[in-house]
Amino acid sequence: MASDRSESTGDSNGDRRKVALITGITGQDGSYLTEFLLDKGYEVHGLIRRSSNFNTQRVNHIYIDPHNVHKARMKLHYADLTDASSLRRWIDTIQPDEVYNLAAQSHVAVSFEIPDYTADVVATGALRLLEAVRSHISATGRSNIRYYQAGSSEMFGSTPPPQSEFTPFHPRSPYAVSKCAAHWYTVNYREAYGIFACNGILFNHESPRRGENFVTRKITRAVGRIKIGLQSKLFLGNLQASRDWGFAGDYVEAMWMMLQQEKPDDYVVATEESHTVEEFLEEAFGYVGLKWSDHVVIDKRYFRPTEVDNLKGDSSKARKVLGWKPKVGFKQLVKMMVDEDVELAKREKVLVDAVCRTCFQLQNSCGKVSANDKKVVYRLVVVYQADVNAVVHGEASPGVCVCSVEDIKRYMYRKPESSRGKIKQEFFQLEIYLYSKTHSFEEVVSSIKIDSLVHIWNLMWLNQGFPEPRFQ
Repeated sequence: MASDRSESTGDSNGDRRKVALITGITGQDGSYLTEFLLDKGYEVHGLIRRSSNFNTQRVNHIYIDPHNVHKARMKLHYADLTDASSLRRWIDTIQPDEVYNLAAQSHVAVSFEIPDYTADVVATGALRLLEAVRSHISATGRSNIRYYQAGSSEMFGSTPPPQSEFTPFHPRSPYAVSKCAAHWYTVNYREAYGIFACNGILFNHESPRRGENFVTRKITRAVGRIKIGLQSKLFLGNLQASRDWGFAGDYVEAMWMMLQQEKPDDYVVATEESHTVEEFLEEAFGYVGLKWSDHVVIDKRYFRPTEVDNLKGDSSKARKVLGWKPKVGFKQLVKMMVDEDVELAKREKVLVDAVCRTCFQLQNSCGKVSANDKKVVYRLVVVYQADVNAVVHGEASPGVCVCSVEDIKRYMYRKPESSRGKIKQEFFQLEIYLYSKTHSFEEVVSSIKIDSLVHIWNLMWLNQGFPEPRFQ
């Protein structure tokens, strides 16, 4: 095992690379941190949960088949913060120099719905990982391991801004309470066992890779779809909540910087600017020439039981000690996210337009319901082509993706020919077979719902474990 590992972590000069272990590698921060560490020459190992749905789209672009041992410096392993044995096993096997605990049930509103699970993963999960690191050090003597714990500005809760490392915590959600526990577990293991363990109290950080159920990405995703004509309304909650928003790509550098110091410590990472959700709306909609007030609807379901009114960080310590400062400002961040989501909406529109252009062509080739046979199979084809302009100008012949009237009988994926790992053809084809006992083809086509078109497409791909189409 040791010889295999030394071979995999050595560079061309025979020097051993640094090895990093990341929990939450498939998330926004995990993907940016992985890119950053790979650029630094690290070997990166990520722990992922077993799931029927693949969610590795944020790291697919940097994934290399592990059989290519000379190029594959990122490797993924199954583990879970709720399973202490898997954490200890992989730490013993990988023998990391740095451990970054980024995994969490990180949605604040959802934490009110599943508080037990949130606490188990976010709070006790951090404790399990710290204990795995401690016991590994005790057994092996590898005291050089450095540990990073991802904190959150939500821990400050109702404490007035600006918030620094010396500001008392007043958490206002199960997620925030759990993060406070993880923070103090980290401090405790640092003081009790001498582990090099740092807390990074990161204020809100966003990017085009942000999950679509987070308010910033929910807004920019809607802006793209509204601009292209795929959506008309956006439902939101409290527009007066104020947050300190930065770019996730900047913040992962601060994580790494913390572990390069002589002594472990805790740091606030923030832009030191605060903006309301309404200001974010104004910037995002205004950037594409729209008025947010024409499209936003307030829905009380999106208000939290206990709201956090204003978060604004004081990151003077990180700027002085680490030499860190944000590179991307608020307006640049919003524009970056809107640009990506407008392009995403354009590619989505290609598929929607394909439905309208091809439904009548397919009608002639599909079966009809007869008196003798009340069950007819409709064969429907989706073709995704990487060059959007080629589809728009009719140079390609995309098919149609239709919501099932009753149930999806069978679907098949055809992979394009490849050469040395590169796609020669840019077409991805998916054939869907639908049963309809009573509906004509016109009725099947009329059941199409634009909002669910891409959702159904993605669901099929994820459930089959194939790489997602590049409109993600």
